[in-house]
Amino acid sequence: MIDNGIMKTKKKNIVKKLGDGRQKSLFKPSSLLVQQSNNYDELENGFPLQDEYFQQPDKNHLFLNEIPVEKIIFNSKQKWAIILKKFMEKMDWSDFTIKYNPNGRRSIHPRVIFALIIYGITQGVSSLRKLEELSEINMVAQYLTGGYTLDHSTIGRFMNRHSQLLGLSKNELST
Repeated sequence: MIDNGIMKTKKKNIVKKLGDGRQKSLFKPSSLLVQQSNNYDELENGFPLQDEYFQQPDKNHLFLNEIPVEKIIFNSKQKWAIILKKFMEKMDWSDFTIKYNPNGRRSIHPRVIFALIIYGITQGVSSLRKLEELSEINMVAQYLTGGYTLDHSTIGRFMNRHSQLLGLSKNELST
């Protein structure tokens, strides 16, 4: 069509046909799973995730006045915390890691949260908010968590998610 010497074209509306209406997954199954599967439904039922899936604390980055925190703890009365950390690194965490989703943001490894809970018990701390405070200001707790400051809600979700493995009843979790 020509209007005053200017050629105008008609725009065609392009219509794309959508699929069958079923929502597709945004992500492919994680390659970090212990057991690989081509069936995504099987992945949703849960397989233990490898350690690489989780946020891992770097044990070589904690220093106080250029002295490694591990060395300070070793020279103190708290050297059992080093043994605890090494023991927990060698444990099989597959019963815990099976409960995590391979998609989305990486979770903090269960051993990090469990180590803080164990340390809290030895210090007489049972409140989630006090455990959070411990992870903020206590050098041994920071060593065990690799410098992560754990929020009380993260600790609480961990305890709820793994209540059966931890031997906790619903009454104990609510108090």
